[in-house]
Amino acid sequence: MESKPFSFNKSGDAFSLKSPRALERADFDLWNDNFCVTVDHTGNASGNVFTPNAQPYADSKRPVYLIDKDDESFWCAGWGPSFNDPESFSFNIHLDHLSWVQDYKGVITELSLSVPREANMEAWKLTIRNTREDTLHLSIVPAFPTGLLGLLSQESRVSESPFGIHHDYFPYYVKIEDYEKMARRWNTTFFYPSRNPEDWTAVEPDFLGFNDWSSPEGLKTGSLGKQHCHYQRGLCACRYEVEIAPGEQYQLGWIFGPAKSPEHAAWIREKYDPAKAFSKAVAEQREFREHQSKPLQISTPDKDFDHYINHWSPDRSIRIGRTFRFNPSPQARNAIQDTMTLALFDPGTANERFKSIWTHQEPDGFMPHGLPMFPFAELMPITLIPHTFVSLW
Repeated sequence: MESKPFSFNKSGDAFSLKSPRALERADFDLWNDNFCVTVDHTGNASGNVFTPNAQPYADSKRPVYLIDKDDESFWCAGWGPSFNDPESFSFNIHLDHLSWVQDYKGVITELSLSVPREANMEAWKLTIRNTREDTLHLSIVPAFPTGLLGLLSQESRVSESPFGIHHDYFPYYVKIEDYEKMARRWNTTFFYPSRNPEDWTAVEPDFLGFNDWSSPEGLKTGSLGKQHCHYQRGLCACRYEVEIAPGEQYQLGWIFGPAKSPEHAAWIREKYDPAKAFSKAVAEQREFREHQSKPLQISTPDKDFDHYINHWSPDRSIRIGRTFRFNPSPQARNAIQDTMTLALFDPGTANERFKSIWTHQEPDGFMPHGLPMFPFAELMPITLIPHTFVSLW
């Protein structure tokens, strides 16, 4: 009997996709109370920091290219966007992290990602193991595009010690009164690796050339050019030249995300050493989940159903309850029912959420449809329309 290309592990707290072409999209949300990134098995990622409104800090691709310098072949540690099929593939989703594990012609790569509880960023780790009989000569190029975040200004700056790439920008606005709102945003995107690269570039068009992300021209030149970004589409790309002997392995870590300023980005770098950030993020997430109660555990003949109810449904309930579905001005109905569910797992936080919700109730009992739960939160137009059914909740 042919095995399924995807399955839970025995304990049910991890899910693996074994074939990259079996599903159109397998994805998962890594999150804390102010940050969320949705990542799929093709290497795409959509992230926002909530300040309190959702603010993107980068474009959706997270390619990590590997070039075999002996035969000039290349592939991506996250499968896409090159989509060169490996000998073996596994996209592994855990509650506190996810990873891609591939065997490409005897080169074993494990690319892992987590999000800390205490910082709004992505923490990455790449491990490469050589199972060939000969020494491996590789170029490694993480290339994370920030895109065009600021139509009014967008400049890159590179720090040498420790090495890092910053993109500082200011978003477009029309009304003068919107300036303060834009200034409150996290208008810096940073990339800090654990090792200094051979070279780098901060300009997306120079890296892509006349090609697309599946085969950028920057992979073929032997140098990224050390180009700064000035009002162009931004990129955080670094090149590493490595030799890995048979049976040996190589590791590289980096952190990527939004900051209030370059100084804030540097503070995050001090708190999270890129070489250890992934492990620290996983530890923070595991400690957080250990403090969540487990009021319901089921056992039925359908083990996949058990795994979903026992592990994955609670995680989603905790996430939407603690974050109001990442909506700083949630609809009252959603806020109430989500907090009711949160009370099963995290009663202390649910109690504080209920207190915040009831502050919006009027003396006659009427509840507005939209509840701005944070300063400067923006109401959606539909929540300005009175809804009488909200009080039933």
